[in-house]
Amino acid sequence: MRWRLPTSLWPLLLIVLAAGVWAQDDAEAQRLAKFKAVFIYSFIDYVQWPDPAATDDFVIGVAGDSTDTDILPYLQQIAPRRKVGQRNIVVRVIGEPTATNRSVEACDILFLPASATASIDTVCARLANAPTLTVGDTHGYAHRGVGINFVLVEGRLKFEINRGAVTAMGLKMSSELLKLATIYE
Repeated sequence: MRWRLPTSLWPLLLIVLAAGVWAQDDAEAQRLAKFKAVFIYSFIDYVQWPDPAATDDFVIGVAGDSTDTDILPYLQQIAPRRKVGQRNIVVRVIGEPTATNRSVEACDILFLPASATASIDTVCARLANAPTLTVGDTHGYAHRGVGINFVLVEGRLKFEINRGAVTAMGLKMSSELLKLATIYE
């Protein structure tokens, strides 16, 4: 005699299975966010900004609000332990990167999550000649003018570099960093 799950329990089983997949997806998203934060801090060591003698805070901006991306707490956690030369690192949520939001230009690095897709062209145009390294995590961002874009390739976190955009920003990247990326001109 075979055992059968009562029909009334099937919805409960599906909910439990879906919750397990969702929890796994959330854990994976957190793991990726942590890696992205570490990568962003690593990029600092391989990018040269035009004014190395600056003494004000080094600002990493996160576009959107604090609920837009999982990366914010990891960036904030690392910031007090790092410096750029003599500069302290400050992480700021800069809000929606609209045409009137001037805090975009105050960033040394600007992280653009998927929620910024609608305004990505505006942001890239505004920062085209500014020394702000734009970093995104959405398919197609590098083609649209973001300096560095995270992508998943066969389950592994990789990044693309839009060399033309980075050059226009007045930034210089080390050859070691360029060797690790997929390059777009």
